[in-house]
Amino acid sequence: MLWQSDLGAAKKFPIYKERVSGQFRGEVFNVFNRSQYANPSSNFSSIASASTPAQLSSALASFSNTSSVVNTGATGGGTPRRIQFSLRF
Repeated sequence: MLWQSDLGAAKKFPIYKERVSGQFRGEVFNVFNRSQYANPSSNFSSIASASTPAQLSSALASFSNTSSVVNTGATGGGTPRRIQFSLRF
């Protein structure tokens, strides 16, 4: 199951006699920096076709290894913690 906790806060403030206002925002994506890894590799044919103990040992060592994350984009499930600030008038 994939999940991620995001957090955001904003503060609105008047600039000129309440005719013009501004807003400051802060957002944190993946607050707890929870890692979400992709499915492990599984290649049953390399184990079944191993004919020597060395080949079998090599095939078993690489079986079910997780070496990639779910998402490498800017935001979304599986990304590292990201923090952004913005100021709007």
